[in-house]
Amino acid sequence: VDFANANGPWQLFLVTEDDPRNGLRQARIWGATGVIAMDGGDACAREALKGGVPAVVFNGRFRTPPPHIVVLRRDQENVGRTAAEYFLERGYRDFAFVGTAEADDWSELRRKGFADRLRKAGRTAAAFPSGSGIAALRRFLGSLPDGTALFAANDPVAQRVLGLCLELGITVPERLAVLGVDDDRVICEAMTPQLSSISLDG
Repeated sequence: VDFANANGPWQLFLVTEDDPRNGLRQARIWGATGVIAMDGGDACAREALKGGVPAVVFNGRFRTPPPHIVVLRRDQENVGRTAAEYFLERGYRDFAFVGTAEADDWSELRRKGFADRLRKAGRTAAAFPSGSGIAALRRFLGSLPDGTALFAANDPVAQRVLGLCLELGITVPERLAVLGVDDDRVICEAMTPQLSSISLDG
């Protein structure tokens, strides 16, 4: 928007369809000369390419980007490394990771980056398996030693962890330090204590 305002006049059409392919079809009808899209698999890419319309796709999920499509991906492993460094700098010795309820690839990459960085420091992290359910997560949290530093894949996961800590009587940050990702102010500031979170450029 800033670029368009400085270099226009451009007409920007914001499409918030549940199925991005519908939005891309509509953009062609409007005569769009370019597409900027969040996410999108191969079907989205094929739709964007019809008529030769160039596209930039953020977090595009395709093995090989087709011609005329630029794919921007966040370095998810670096997010995990950042979390590990945050905790290591503060002197923590026990670590854990809780990912998303489903086995999302970005969550797994964050776990990998976290574990790899800890391994270089001679440490390991207990990881809660995706898809194991709330009862299993309660048991997992209850099994962690006091003073554990827990990295949550994102702020909603951290919120779920903090809610269970309250339920289980696990004090935060005294017994369990929790770090999220996204720096969502609504979630972070609504928690007691407030949630620490990694802010992402995207």
